[in-house]
Amino acid sequence: MMTFVLQGGWSSLHSASFNGHRDIVRALIEAGANISQTNKKGKTAMNIAEEKGNKDIIQVLETDQSKIFNIMTQQLCGMRQQRRQQLSDMKKESEQQLHDMKKQTEQQLLDMRQQKEQTEQQLHDIRQLKEQTEQQLHNLKKQTEQQLHDLRQQKEQTEQQLHDKRQQKKQIEQQLHDMRQQKEQTEQQLHDTRQQKEQKEQQLKEQTDASEKRLRTTEGKLTKMQLKNKSLRLELREMVQKADASQITQTTNFMDYNPLNSSISRNSSDNEEEHL
Repeated sequence: MMTFVLQGGWSSLHSASFNGHRDIVRALIEAGANISQTNKKGKTAMNIAEEKGNKDIIQVLETDQSKIFNIMTQQLCGMRQQRRQQLSDMKKESEQQLHDMKKQTEQQLLDMRQQKEQTEQQLHDIRQLKEQTEQQLHNLKKQTEQQLHDLRQQKEQTEQQLHDKRQQKKQIEQQLHDMRQQKEQTEQQLHDTRQQKEQKEQQLKEQTDASEKRLRTTEGKLTKMQLKNKSLRLELREMVQKADASQITQTTNFMDYNPLNSSISRNSSDNEEEHL
């Protein structure tokens, strides 16, 4: 059907019915115009013709309406048959599609069951892995706590050892300080001892020099006394040789009681003792 819509929702058939153009109305109907079309006010071409009192238009519309009804009835029957055929074809296609969809669904269900089984197996494995992981985490937590406890104890021991070492260091530093002081005192004592030694060596050297000097002086005196004694002995020997045999006894007695010979003999013995 052809429909020409004008302003206000009016079609060409509405205008021709309003203006009473019978031939135009028949031509529009034959051309396929829709006689049941309404405008914005809900009125058909028949309603407009009745309002205007156009009987010719009403007659044409009624006649054509009967023809149109028959034609529409035939068209409806054909359309019903086409619709039944289409529905049959659609049913077959739908059944085929349903069959295919059923197969696909069954295959999908089978795949989904397999996936479900795989998923359940994976979930079971994941649960086992989770339990193992939790157990490992629990063990690791215990080990970590034990290690932390051991580390704290080691830390405390280390701190105690550091404290002891600091104390030992202080004691060693104090001992080193005392040893340095003792060293300084010892060095001072050694210095004083060296000075005393040098002084004693100097005194000993001076005493040795004085003793050697006295010894040389004594040796010179002794040498002089020995020479004098030797000369006296030579003189005595000459006097003895000159004396007579008769006078030897008197001369000997005289020499025993002579003070000069006593002093000579004493000097000789003293010189020999000094020499020794």
